[in-house]
Amino acid sequence: MNDNLLRKITVSVNNLNPAESRVAAYVLSVPEQVIHQSIATVAKKSKVSEPTVMRFCRSIGCRGYQDFKLELAVALAGDIPYVHTSIQQNDSAKEMVKKICHYSSNSLQILNDSLDIETVEKAISILESAKRIEIYGSGASGIVALDAQHKLFRTKVPTVAYRDSHLQMMSASSLDSECVALVFSYTGESFNIIQAAKLAQEQGAVVVGVTHQHSPLASYCDLVLNNPKIEDTKLFAPMVSRLCQLVIVDILATGVALKKGQEAWEHLKKIKQSVVTLRSHGE
Repeated sequence: MNDNLLRKITVSVNNLNPAESRVAAYVLSVPEQVIHQSIATVAKKSKVSEPTVMRFCRSIGCRGYQDFKLELAVALAGDIPYVHTSIQQNDSAKEMVKKICHYSSNSLQILNDSLDIETVEKAISILESAKRIEIYGSGASGIVALDAQHKLFRTKVPTVAYRDSHLQMMSASSLDSECVALVFSYTGESFNIIQAAKLAQEQGAVVVGVTHQHSPLASYCDLVLNNPKIEDTKLFAPMVSRLCQLVIVDILATGVALKKGQEAWEHLKKIKQSVVTLRSHGE
């Protein structure tokens, strides 16, 4: 288990004031429960006020309660969250499969805990009412951008995905206030995606980012769907980071279809029927 946060709390206990120490003691006693509890519940269980819980979070280096819960969830995710340190060279196929599945499952739980539902609802409304949706992504995120196009264009909103940086910039320059730029970057540090997002904003478009909420890219997004940074992608190809991005795409596409109502469902049935003849008999 990656217990960096738990170790930090343990080491910090003696430096906290008495009230914050009670919060620390409670967190250390039942960390698995805390990741699912509200700040009010933690305050009540610790016999302190909610502002004290917030001060505790900041005292241990977290920006706030949600940030604290996210870091705690990562700490409890199982083994070590970076797959290259979790999987060993001599692991059997069975051990490798178990670790990847366990890691993926825990990462989706972290995603669930870190997504702000109000932000998700706003993103769905923005996409549903858009005149046009332009999607940008590079590398592994470029694959996700294509998946987003595949799913969103079926909701009857003109949608196109670009992975080439030059096309991204040309696309961004053509947007207006009725358009949405949906940008994907796990690290939020891809220079071309940042530049495209910045240009799209300058043209008046709404920029919806699927990235880490504290990344450089987030500064150029009107709305950020937080994709928690729980995987090291500098040396190894992205695994669960892409999985989390794909789940966010499914959430957005399904939400848009639900918001559009019966018309969207009928359109989806029509599209499904159009490809039936391309399948072999009996499928």
